[in-house]
Amino acid sequence: MNFTNSKVSASLWLLLVYLFLLGLSWFIQLTFTVPNTPNKYQNTERIEFKGEPVEIRYLLIGEENPRSAAFYFPDIYYKAEFLIPLAEADTTERSRIIIDYPLKTLDGNEISLSLKSRSEIASILIDSLRIESVSIRGHGYGGLPAIEMLSKSGNLNSRVKNLVLLSSLGVQELQFLGNYSFNRSIYLMLHGVMKISEFLVPHMGYFYQQPLQDYYTKPLLEMDQRDVREQLKALNLPVLIIHPTHDNYSSVTISQETHRLVPQSYFVSPEGSHKTYEIEPEKIVNQLEWFTEISETNDLAYRSNASAKRLVEAQKEFDPDSVQEMSRSTLALLGFMIVLIATMSEDLGAISAGLLVASGLLSYWFAISVTILGIFIVDMSIFLLGKYIGRPVIEKVPFRWFIKEKDVQSAENTFNMRGVEIIFLARFLPGARLPVYLVAGILKVNFTFFLTYFFLAISIWAPLLIWLSAIVGEPILDYINTYQNYALWVFLGLMLIIYLIVKLVVPLTTLKGRQRMVIKWRRFRERFH
Repeated sequence: MNFTNSKVSASLWLLLVYLFLLGLSWFIQLTFTVPNTPNKYQNTERIEFKGEPVEIRYLLIGEENPRSAAFYFPDIYYKAEFLIPLAEADTTERSRIIIDYPLKTLDGNEISLSLKSRSEIASILIDSLRIESVSIRGHGYGGLPAIEMLSKSGNLNSRVKNLVLLSSLGVQELQFLGNYSFNRSIYLMLHGVMKISEFLVPHMGYFYQQPLQDYYTKPLLEMDQRDVREQLKALNLPVLIIHPTHDNYSSVTISQETHRLVPQSYFVSPEGSHKTYEIEPEKIVNQLEWFTEISETNDLAYRSNASAKRLVEAQKEFDPDSVQEMSRSTLALLGFMIVLIATMSEDLGAISAGLLVASGLLSYWFAISVTILGIFIVDMSIFLLGKYIGRPVIEKVPFRWFIKEKDVQSAENTFNMRGVEIIFLARFLPGARLPVYLVAGILKVNFTFFLTYFFLAISIWAPLLIWLSAIVGEPILDYINTYQNYALWVFLGLMLIIYLIVKLVVPLTTLKGRQRMVIKWRRFRERFH
C-alpha cells in the first residue's frame, strides 16, 4: 500500500466524519429548539434606552405595583434564577425584584454590556416601575453595576435605603490577575474559545446547557473595575456585606477590602458556601432582617458618623502584601496557560512564567513546575512518536514544517558520535531539541536513559531561564500598576525581547552558533537581493 495515499485517505475520512458530525449537530440545534418557558415570576417592562426601545425581563416576587422593594442585581454566572429561593424567603420588603440584564433592543441592536450601561438600565427600570423606596442588593458580579448606579444616580439615591453586597466582586486589584489589561486579554481568549466551541464543535446542543455563553463571557470583556475603589469611598448610605465562610466563588479578601473602604459598612460571614444563597437562604435572611431592624430604628451608620478608626483605615493605600494567596481556580488557570504556551514554544513558556514571577502572580517554584510539565508533555510526545511511528513521522503535518530530513540525519550522526548524552546537550543547543528527541525515539533509545538525561537538563535549563526572565522583567513590570493601559503590551514586549535574546544573542556566544547565524544571514540576503 502506498504510504502517501493511505495518509491522504485517512485525513480525508477524518475530515468527512468531522463535517458529518458538525452538520448533524447544527441540524439537531435548528430542528429541536429548546422552548423558552417563562418563569412564574417573570414580568416585562418596556423602557427607552439611548433612544431605542428595550424590553426588560425581571422577576417580581411579592406584591405587584410595588412602592417599596428590594432590587436584586444578579450574578452573570449564576443568573437571576439562582436568587429566587433567597428572594422568596426575604420578607424584609413586600416586593422583591430581580432584573434580567437585556442583551438587545427591540430593534435587534446589541446593548452595551458595560457596568455603566447596565446600571443606567436598572435605574430607568426602577423609575419606570415607580418605586419610591428601594433597597439595592448585588450578588457576585451584580454588586458592580449596583455600586456604579449608586455613584452616578443622584436623583435615585434619595430613594435608596441601603445597599447589601452578597459575595460581591469589588476593586480591580483583587479581580483575577489584578490588572485590567491582563484580565481582559484572558477574558478575550475565553470568549474566543467559547465561540469556537459553539460554532465549530459538534456538541449536539449540549453547549447551551452550560453557563459559559455570551451572557457570561461578553460582560467580562466590558467589565472595567478601575473606578470601583473611588466609587466605594464615595458611598454615603448604610452598607451590609455578606460573605459565607466557605464561599470560594469570590474571594473573601474582596469583601474584606470593600468593608475597609466603606467605613460605615457592616461585614457578616454566616456559616456556609456560595450555595447557601440557594439551599439555605434563611441564613442570609437572618442577616437581612437584623440589618432592616436596626435600619428602622435609625441605628445604621453613615459615612458621616462612622468611627474615626474606620475612617482612618479607609484612607490608607491598598497594600498588596496584605492580600491572601491567589485562589486555587486562578492559580490553576495561570498554570494551564503556561503549560499551553510551553507546548507551543518551550522558550516562550519559560519566559512567560518568569515574567509572571516578576509580577508577583506566581511563586518561583510553581512557575518551574508548570513549565516543566508543559515541556515534558511535548518532548515525551515527540520521543514516543519517533519510537512507535518512526521516520515517516517527519512527513506528517506539523512535523514536516519544522524538521528537515537533513536535521534528522545530522542528529543520527551526533548520536553515533556522542551517545545518549546528546539528549542533555540538546536542551542548550538552539534548534537541536526537536530532531534529537525524535531520533532518540526512532533509534529506540532506552526510555529510562532518555528520561534521566531529559530531567537532568530541564532541571537546569527551566529554573535558569525563568530566573533570568524574572530578573530582567521585574524593574519594568514595577510600572504596570501605574500604567495599566499598557500592561499587556509591556508584558508581550518583554516576552519578545527575552525570546530574541535567547534565540539570537545566546547562540552568538558559541562558534557553532555564530557559524549558523552567518549561514542564515547569507540565505536571507540571497532571498531578498
